[in-house]
Amino acid sequence: MQKLNLKKLLSITILIISSIQLSAQMNEDLGFLTFSFSPLGIDNIEYRSTDMGGSIPMRIQKGVLINSLNYSFTNIKVDDPNLEYSASELENIHSLSYALSYIHPLENNWKLLGRGGVMAVSNFSTALTADDLFLNGTLLLIKRLQKAEKLSVLSFGGGYATLAGKPMFFPYINYFKQSSRHWSYSLGFPQAFLRYHFSPHTRLSLNASINGLYANLSKPIVVDVVGLNETAKKLSFRTGLLGIEYQNQLGKYWNLFLKAEYAFWGDYILEDNFENDIFKQDVSKGLYFTTGIKLNVLRNKTRGAKPRTESN
Repeated sequence: MQKLNLKKLLSITILIISSIQLSAQMNEDLGFLTFSFSPLGIDNIEYRSTDMGGSIPMRIQKGVLINSLNYSFTNIKVDDPNLEYSASELENIHSLSYALSYIHPLENNWKLLGRGGVMAVSNFSTALTADDLFLNGTLLLIKRLQKAEKLSVLSFGGGYATLAGKPMFFPYINYFKQSSRHWSYSLGFPQAFLRYHFSPHTRLSLNASINGLYANLSKPIVVDVVGLNETAKKLSFRTGLLGIEYQNQLGKYWNLFLKAEYAFWGDYILEDNFENDIFKQDVSKGLYFTTGIKLNVLRNKTRGAKPRTESN
C-alpha cells in the first residue's frame, strides 16, 4: 500500500471531482462564489444564477474525507405568449446541497473515490417536504499514469445525479493529460476541455459540458398553456454548452474567472406530477456568461511554479 500524500491526493481528487460538475453539487473548491446570466435571447428565456459554497477536507486514517456545502439561487423567466403562470412562484428556484466524499489510496497509483449527498431543490413556496429532496452519489476508480509536470490521470465509474435536467444513473469516464508546460486537455463525459497555460497563474480554456437543473414545485402551480389549464409539479432546465474561459490567480489563494458559453442544445420543461411534459421550450442558441472567484489553498501549495493541471 502506497503512503498517502495528503496534498497530492487532494490535488488529483479536485481535478476529478470538479470535472463531474453536475450542477453545483460537484464543486470541490475550498470556497467559491459565482454569478451566471443569460440575457433575453432568441427563445425568450432569461436565466440568472448565483452559486456559493465550500469544502472542508480532513485526514481519516489512510484516506481523506471531504465535507461540502453549496447553495444556489436560480431565476428563470420565460416570455412566451402561449404560457401564463404565477411568475413569483415558478421563476425562483433554491438549491441547498450537502455531500460527503472519501478518497482511499490503493496499490500501484490507483485511488478509490466515493461520494454521496443530498440536495433540497425547490421554489419553497411551502415548507420543506420529501419531494424537495434528491439523492446523488458517485463511485470512481482513479489511476495516476505519470508524474511531475506531465501529469496523466485516467478515471472511470458511474453515479446517480441530476444530469441534463433529470435525476439519472450515468457512466463517467475521463482522461486528463498535461502534455507540455503550456498545454493540457481533458477528454470524456460529461465534460471536456482544451487549455493553454500562459503562466502558472493565467490560463485560457475551451470547454464542452452539460448543465442541468431539476426542481420540485412545492405547491402545484396552475399553468395556462394555449388556453388549457395544466398543473405543473416539476421544473427541468438543461443545456449543452460550448465556451471559452479565462482564469487568473489573484494573490496567493484566490482565483478570478470569466466564462462565455453558447448553448447548442437545451430545453425548459414543466412537468406534471407523473413527469409528463405539459410545456416545453427550446432554449438552444442562447449565450451564457459566468464570472466568479474561487479559494483553494491546497491547489496552490501543491502546484508551486508549475502550470495548473486540474479542472475547474
